[in-house]
Amino acid sequence: MGDETDGESSIHETMSARAQSRYNIFLNTVQRRFSILSIGLFGLVAWMGISLFVFGSIVGIYVMQYNPQTNASTDQTYKPHSLFASVPRVVQLAGFIQGENDPRAAMLESYLFAKGSPMSSAARTFVQVADQCPMDWTLLPAIAGKESSFGKIIPYNSYNAFGWAVYTGQSSGAVFDSWDHAVQIVGEGLCENYIKNGRNTPELIEVYYTPISANTHGGWRSDVTYFMDEIKHWWDN
Repeated sequence: MGDETDGESSIHETMSARAQSRYNIFLNTVQRRFSILSIGLFGLVAWMGISLFVFGSIVGIYVMQYNPQTNASTDQTYKPHSLFASVPRVVQLAGFIQGENDPRAAMLESYLFAKGSPMSSAARTFVQVADQCPMDWTLLPAIAGKESSFGKIIPYNSYNAFGWAVYTGQSSGAVFDSWDHAVQIVGEGLCENYIKNGRNTPELIEVYYTPISANTHGGWRSDVTYFMDEIKHWWDN
C-alpha cells in the first residue's frame, strides 16, 4: 500500500509539473505576442504621428506662402483677347492714352463682357477709331449701350448697334459686315459729321442724332453720359 501511495503521489507530482510547464509556456507565448502587438501598435501610432506632423508642416508652409492676389481667379468663363499682364509704356495724344498694348481696350473689353455684349471682341477697334478722330474713346460704346443695349437688340444680322441711319418711321438702318466694320464706319461718320463740327458731347450730339429726345426729355444724352462715366471708372471699384 505504501508503495502504491508513493507511486500515485509521484505520478501526481509529475503531472502537476507538466501542467505547470505547459502553463508557463502558454504564459510566455501570450506575453511575447502581447509584446509584439504592443510594438506594432506603438509603431503604427508613431507613423501616424509623423505623417500628421509632415502634413501639418506642408499645410503650414502653403498657408504662409499663399498670396490671394496672385492665386485668386477672375471669372473662369471670361477669356479676354486683350487683357495685358502689365501696363505698357504709353504716350499722350490729344488727351488720350495710347500705346502698343492699350489698357483702355482691355478695360472696355472687360466692361462689354460683363454687360453680356457680343461686341466685346471689337474693344480695340472702338479705341483705335476714337483716337483716329480723335474723340472720347467711351463715346461710341456708350451710344451702342443706349441704342441697342451694347449690340444685344438690333435688326437681325445687321451688326448695327448704334441706330445708325435709322430714320424716323423706319425700323432698320444701315447693315454692316461685322462689329469691327460697324464701329469703323459709324466712328468715321460720327467724327466727320459731329466731332469735327464741334458737336463732341452727348448734349451737342443729341440735337442731331436723336432730335426727338433732345426736344422732349433728354434721356438719350443722360444715358449716354452715364455709360461713358461707367466705362471710364470700370476698374476703379
